Amino acid sequence: RGTTLNVFGGLAATSHDRAPLVGGSLGWEITPRFGVEATGAWLEWGHKAHGFDAAMRALVPLRQSRSIAPFLAAGVGLHRAWFQVADPRVPEFYRQRIDEQPGAFGVTAAFTDPTLVLGGGVNVFLSRQIAIRPEVDTTIVMRDSRTRVMPAARVHLAYHFEDHPITSTRSIVGRD
Repeated sequence: RGTTLNVFGGLAATSHDRAPLVGGSLGWEITPRFGVEATGAWLEWGHKAHGFDAAMRALVPLRQSRSIAPFLAAGVGLHRAWFQVADPRVPEFYRQRIDEQPGAFGVTAAFTDPTLVLGGGVNVFLSRQIAIRPEVDTTIVMRDSRTRVMPAARVHLAYHFEDHPITSTRSIVGRD
């Protein structure tokens, strides 16, 4: 059915921190009721802490052929995080995995963990090919039976390479 290219910006949060995020995605609308999307996002936690999320998600539209089309999303991916070892603000999820080193100022620790991503949003078609897509999702980072939950809100600007109908596909019956 179609290929989409997105750029987005937003905000991720945890119980102790917030990070602006930017990224992009490439999607394939396989059928009117199912699509897949590969997404990458850069997170800037500040205090020399960074993250990168990569995920493959399934997108399921809840309403089709409309100018406003809500959807659900679910997928799997990887989260890469890196921190200064001596930074006291390193989240406990990662702190427990760092070998304490006295005088480790300037030393960086990096982690790559599997994720589960759940969310949803709405495509608001401005034309047959351009849509604004507000979305919320939650990335669940998993390691050794522990999790770190990172909700995020983002706004996508999406380009659909093939025309996307923005009106109902029902036929209109004329009056005599």
